[in-house]
Amino acid sequence: MAVGNIAGTIPAGKLVKKIGLSKALLAFFILATVIFLMRSLTVSHACQLALAFLAGMTLSMWAVCLSPTVAQLTKERTRPFAFSLVLSVGMRATLQLRSIHLYLKMVSAT
Repeated sequence: MAVGNIAGTIPAGKLVKKIGLSKALLAFFILATVIFLMRSLTVSHACQLALAFLAGMTLSMWAVCLSPTVAQLTKERTRPFAFSLVLSVGMRATLQLRSIHLYLKMVSAT
């Protein structure tokens, strides 16, 4: 996924410039859903690698769109707070879901 993320950054920026932020984000949510669904249903190692690369490319669109979207949706005075809020909520959600995952893994092992 990391290679796909790096490889997808410039094309994602060009796509955002060409079709706009809202359409690019809509494409991201649709593509990410389809790709991760396909990854969960595929067993083949080669398919998993190809889908991981595509997932990384798709996720790079989120990274490219995040800052301009927050900037567009907020006034200049409130932007520092908005960026802090968006990024801290993302980090907190990641930590919380990781804790839940580890708990469920521990419970299922016993």
